[in-house]
Amino acid sequence: MANFPTSPKPSGIRIGSHYQNVESRTASFNRQVASRGGHRWSFSLVYLPQLHEDFAEFFSFLHGLKGRFGVCTFTLPNYPTRSTITYQSGVSSIALTDARSNGQSVTVEGLAVGTVIKKGDFFRFANHTKTYMASSDVTVDSAMVTANSVEITFCPALVRQVTETSHITFGSEFQVAQKSDDLSVDFPSDQTLSTSVELIEVLDSSGGASVY
Repeated sequence: MANFPTSPKPSGIRIGSHYQNVESRTASFNRQVASRGGHRWSFSLVYLPQLHEDFAEFFSFLHGLKGRFGVCTFTLPNYPTRSTITYQSGVSSIALTDARSNGQSVTVEGLAVGTVIKKGDFFRFANHTKTYMASSDVTVDSAMVTANSVEITFCPALVRQVTETSHITFGSEFQVAQKSDDLSVDFPSDQTLSTSVELIEVLDSSGGASVY
């Protein structure tokens, strides 16, 4: 899968978090809300005017996505992972201790004493493309390591079952597509080019197709 270009860099980014809820209100303003499930991240990117030679390859990449059809990997710039991940001797990944089919927490093993997980950091499970955000700080101590009871809480809730082989990787990577089939670029008389790009997270279904 292609990577979204890191050059030119956007001058501004807006991150969106989208849940699906249904709300109803009575005449007396009593309110009921139900969740329909599902969640997506979105990204609005704004680019300052660029010289043609600096912009042409980026323009070609966007055009090659064919609107909403193409899918790529987007790494969120200027959003470093704050967690400090260290492993026990002989371990090179964060493994789950048991399978989970739903919920907003997992228990993991393999982390060394002193590991710090910071809320607000993004991560993925190895068996699907949804990106999650850690929702609480964790500092791993010796009791947690002995009991294999390091719990990571996150949002949104799991969209697919995870197992002991669904290792966790921290990082601000997202599988995305463009929100629209239309692409436009400003090309004024000074022959600089600028544009804005709207991206939406897409997930792979069990059959491998990308779905919103």
